[in-house]
Amino acid sequence: MGRPKKTTAQRRAERFEVLYRVGKARLGLLEPDIAAMLGVNRDTLRSYRRDPGKLSLEKAAILGTAMGWTNEEISSVLFPERKTPPGVSGTRRGA
Repeated sequence: MGRPKKTTAQRRAERFEVLYRVGKARLGLLEPDIAAMLGVNRDTLRSYRRDPGKLSLEKAAILGTAMGWTNEEISSVLFPERKTPPGVSGTRRGA
C-alpha cells in the first residue's frame, strides 16, 4: 500500500518552511525581527508558517524581497499546485 499523496497545503507549508529557514539564517534574523518586519505579532507569524496560504500577497512580497527569494520561489509558496516549466513563468503562449 502506497503513501497518501501530499495535499496542496502540505506542499505549500513544506516549501515555505525551507525558504523561510534558509532566508532567516542567511540574514541572521530572529522571529521577533521577522514579525516586526511584516507588522504582525509572533503568534500571527507562527500561524503564517503553519499555513502560508493565509499570507497576504503584500506580506509575501515583503518577506520574499527581504529574504532574497526569486519570483519562482514566491510563486511556489503562493501557488504550489501550478506546474510551470522553468523559464516560462509569467509569459503567454504564442506571444
